[in-house]
Parts: sequence; C-alpha cells; structure tokens
Amino acid sequence: MLRSLAALCAIWLAVAPASAQASVPCEAMLGDLWGEREGRSDVRQIDGTKLGAPAQLIKAVRQNTVIRGGNFAGWDFRRLSLTNVCFVEADLQRSLWDEARAPGIGFIQSNLAGASLIGIQAPGILLRDANLSDVQATKADFSDGKLEGGWFDGSIDGLVLDNANLSGFDFSCGITLSDGCPLHGSDKPISARGADLTRAKLSTFHRYGLFDIELDGAVLDRTEISPAQLASLKGLLISHPLVLVGGAMRIELTAAEAQALADDVAIADPAVKDPSFDCSTANSAAEKTICLQDSRDLADADRLLARTFAQARKKDSQLVAGQREWLKQRDACMGKEFPTDCLRSAYADRQGQLLGALGERDWLKPGEAALFIDDELPVSDSMRQTALFARLAPLLAQASMGYVHVERSGDGQYIASGESIGANAHSCTLGARGLRLDPMTGWYSVTARGSNRKIRVVQIDGDWLRVFASGHPYGEVAEAEADFASCGARAAFEPMRRIMLPPDVLASYAARAELEP
Repeated sequence: MLRSLAALCAIWLAVAPASAQASVPCEAMLGDLWGEREGRSDVRQIDGTKLGAPAQLIKAVRQNTVIRGGNFAGWDFRRLSLTNVCFVEADLQRSLWDEARAPGIGFIQSNLAGASLIGIQAPGILLRDANLSDVQATKADFSDGKLEGGWFDGSIDGLVLDNANLSGFDFSCGITLSDGCPLHGSDKPISARGADLTRAKLSTFHRYGLFDIELDGAVLDRTEISPAQLASLKGLLISHPLVLVGGAMRIELTAAEAQALADDVAIADPAVKDPSFDCSTANSAAEKTICLQDSRDLADADRLLARTFAQARKKDSQLVAGQREWLKQRDACMGKEFPTDCLRSAYADRQGQLLGALGERDWLKPGEAALFIDDELPVSDSMRQTALFARLAPLLAQASMGYVHVERSGDGQYIASGESIGANAHSCTLGARGLRLDPMTGWYSVTARGSNRKIRVVQIDGDWLRVFASGHPYGEVAEAEADFASCGARAAFEPMRRIMLPPDVLASYAARAELEP
C-alpha cells in the first residue's frame, strides 16, 4: 500500500510543482517554492531596511535584484521602472503602482494589503505567499506570471483582477492543497470580471470549483481547468476551447463539448436537493429537522433511502411493515441527546439493511474488476454512455484524489484496495481480502478470525461505493474496521462512483492496488 501511495503522490507531484515557467524571473533567481531547484548564486542582494526613500531604491536597484525586508508602506512606485526586482518579506501595504513598468517583478512573503496596482505592466510577475488582501489590480498585465502560496502566509481575499491580462498566468497549487490554494480564506470573493485567462493554468487553484471567483465576461480560451471546475461553470456560456487537466493528462475540449458537459451537469446535479417528501407538509420534528438548510446531508440520505426502499419492496413486499417500524425509530431520535447524529445513524443503518435485502445482484462477475473514483464531474447516466465521456474517463481517474479498486476472485469473494489524499498530504489507505456481502448490514465484510463477527469494509449501491465510516471508524465496536480502512485527520474516503475504463488502464490500477500477502 505504501508503494501505491507513493505512486499516486508522484502523479500529482509531476503536475503541481514541476512546471516552472522560464518567464518568471524571480522564480529563477530565488528557486522554486518546492525546493527542487535552487536559486542563482550571482543575484544582487539588497537590505531593504536601509532604504528610506524611492530615490535611494532607484539608485541601489539594478536589473535582477533581490530586496530583502524593508518598510515601503504607502510608497509611490508609479513613476519608477523596475525590471526583475524581487521584494522578499517587505511591507508594501497601501503602496501605489498604477501604470508602473515592472516586468518580472516579484512579491515573496510580502504584505501588499490595500495596494493599488491598477494598470501595472508586470508580465512574468511572481506572487508567492504574498498578502494581496483588497489589492486593486484592474487592467494589470500579469501575463505569464505565477501565483503560489501556503497554508499560513498570504491572502487573496478581495483581490480585484477585473479586465486584467492573465494570459498564460499560472495559479499554482500542489498535491497537499486538495481544496485549492489556501491563500483564499473565503472572507471576500476574488473578482476577475472581463479578465483575459487565455491559456492560463487554473486546474489546481480551487480545484473543487470556481464558485467564489467572479468570472463574468472573462475570456477562458484554452484555459487549463480541473473536472470539478468545469462542472462549476454550469449556466455560463462557453465560447472557446478549454483544456481539461487530470494528473499527467491534458485533453482539449471544443467549446461545444465543454458546453455540453457543463449543461449536462446542471441538469443531472441540480443545486436544490430536497428530501423524498415535500418539506412544506413536514409534520414530525424529524422531518422538519431533515428540511433545515444545514441538514442537507440528511435530505440526501432520505432521498437515497426512498429510492433504495422502492427497489427493495419490489423484491419483498413484507419490507413495508418494517419500514413503518423504522420510521417510528427514526422519529424517536428527536428525544435523544444528539438528535441529528441519531438520525444520520438511523438512515445509514436502514440503508444498509435494505441493500442487504436486495442482495448481491451480481454487479461484478468472478474474474472482473472495477474502479471507483471521486465523482468530480457529476454528469448524467446518458452522458456517461457517450464517446466523449469515454475519451475523458482515463483523465477523470487520474484527476481523482482517491480511488478504490475492487476485484472478484474465482470463488466469489472480493478484494478491495484503495487510497485517498486529503489536505496537508494526509492520506487514507484501504486493503481487504475475502470480502462477502453481509445481508444483515448491507456491507461487504471480512469475517473476524476466531468468531463470526462481520467486519464492515465497503458498501456497494449501484455504481456507488462507500467506505465504512469514510475511513474514520471509532469506538470499540468499530475498532476492527480500522485494520482495513483508516485515514489521517484531514483525509477521508468520500462516496465514489464507478468509472468504466479501457482494459489496459484498469489493469494499471490493479497493479497499483497490489496487496501485501
């Protein structure tokens, strides 16, 4: 499993930090963020704390200069011309750069909060761990530049890039930042209305969606985006080709193909997801709780259970009486100390019971294998049958931060193996042999040695797979489950959807998922 995890990390490392652009001079001078390439030894270094006025700075600075430290808060740089100058750990709050000529400039671990960079000419700019809160950069030229950051330094809250030239700009994040650049604390949106993002690299920046970046009128032409970012474009008019990125793969989509996918997501994955009943007629306290805005996971669970019950009752009509009894138990949760936790457990247990009643349904024949991944492009079943989706499937598998590979052996038992990477490179691992469906719980389980206790590992519901407790089993009852699936604090196995892959690609995951004997 460790060898497999290293392979998965290598795929993301190959994409995220390795694509340094020669057109970012400060990166060449200082080295890359990841420490893989050292900076140049011949770069001129200046102590910024000894500079007290713009005239001193101009006199001291030459091309290819690093200024370390210094208090330049409120300084007026508008009339200055600086080429390939890198400010490191400098205070530049409220400084003025409007229309300045500063090609190749860099701001590294520097504070630009409230600064004005309107119309600045700064192609090849480097913004590394910089505080860009409330920076006004309307009509700025940041072409071929780069933004990168870490968990504790920097911010881009309220950054305004309206009508800016961001062509070829690299919004760079890494494998440990699976929720996008953590520079953005979500207190204020980023505005890039009308910005030119032609050939810009966005795929690792807020990779789970571009919801809090205002892109009205922005030009996305061959812009590199992730599958989840494409899904977040639903409702927008796509006028240019886009490049979909997943792991080491890149696939260019025509505007029509990208539009078809985004439109399909809008239909298949509506924003409003109600429970199976009409919330306006909710009677019990449990139903009213399920309808609360902050209980959307319960609404999802209710809708899923209703669908599963409809399938199961066709097989066994006697389940109707059991369902009525379960509804009483569900409603009794409102008298518990933690009613919502009780409701979640009640729905999960009942869902498993109904899946167990449905039986195995021969979803995987002996000798066959299946791969389940994060469903970051939630298109409809009909779209998943198209040639377009088949072309994207290997890329979607590489784009997923986690996977579970399931194989059925000749004796009917199952082998499951998987991994997932979360924030800060926390990870999950899963590995189990000898799995069989437990009809009492609906979980594919391992029988404990020396007893008949069934240890729950994975649950299969149609094309969906769930790992027990999302990889976080706790308590004495679930202690044994941790031997087969476990996660670091900031990682989890989210529900995964089966992806159909060419045989050779599926076989590569089988090799990666090889278990220790």
